[in-house]
Amino acid sequence: MENKQPKRPLEKSRRPHKVRTRKWPIIVIKEISRVREEHPNLGKEKIYVHLQSFCAEKGIKCPSIRTIGRIIFDAPDKIRTFQKFYVITMMVASF
Repeated sequence: MENKQPKRPLEKSRRPHKVRTRKWPIIVIKEISRVREEHPNLGKEKIYVHLQSFCAEKGIKCPSIRTIGRIIFDAPDKIRTFQKFYVITMMVASF
């Protein structure tokens, strides 16, 4: 005997229609970018320490360590410089 199940319609996506976006002041994002340019590949934990004093001076809320990591990840250029240096170093080393 074959156990037949009734046909069901395809499951619809459960993703919300409106997805929340991160809305941090541009000054905070630019400061993270500036710190990363001065100190390439500085980690999110060390950026947080610097950003706390910066945000206190400006009177704005400081993002958490995890949020700083997300801001770095969401940036179009990833606010990283190590990759360029690494590629150039590897190219020079291969000669």
